[in-house]
Parts: sequence; C-alpha cells; structure tokens
Amino acid sequence: MPVSQVLKYLETDEVQVTHYGLGFRGAAALAEGLRLNRCIRILRLGDNAVGGEGVEALAEALAESKVVEELDLSENKVGNAGCKALARILGPESGCQLS
Repeated sequence: MPVSQVLKYLETDEVQVTHYGLGFRGAAALAEGLRLNRCIRILRLGDNAVGGEGVEALAEALAESKVVEELDLSENKVGNAGCKALARILGPESGCQLS
C-alpha cells in the first residue's frame, strides 16, 4: 500500500493499516505525517515489517504529536532499538498518552 493512501486517513481518529508491508520507508513516511497529526487516537500497524528503525521514527513522531493513545505494533519485529525508542517516549516525564 502506498504511504500516500495511508496519509489520507490522518483526519480520522483511528487508522488500521495491518498486513501491508510498509517496512521502514513506509513507517518513516507515516511518521512525518504523524508529526502534524491532531486527530488519530488509535494507530494499528500490525504485521508491516516496520522493524526497529521504523519504530524509532514512529516513536519520535509520537513523542511530538502526543495525540495517539493506543498503538499496535504487533508482529513487526521491533527489536531492541524499537523497544528502547518506545521506552523513552513512555517514560513518566514524556507526557505521552500511549497505552
């Protein structure tokens, strides 16, 4: 699925893009859109081969946006780098709303 198709959904409160093989490049492009997002509360990205680098890009964007409350990254092999990136934005000082 082209990221342009995903970005058009950024005006809804829930985005479900599972099993599309976004990969790192797709996740990075999506992250850019999320930086400006003020609508999405639930983001489901299961099984997209996002990987650690993709999660890092998403985490940076989510830390800036602070709007997303629920994130599904199941079946993405986020690895240590992705877990660390998520841990940084979920810390008590972050102000992040993710659950």
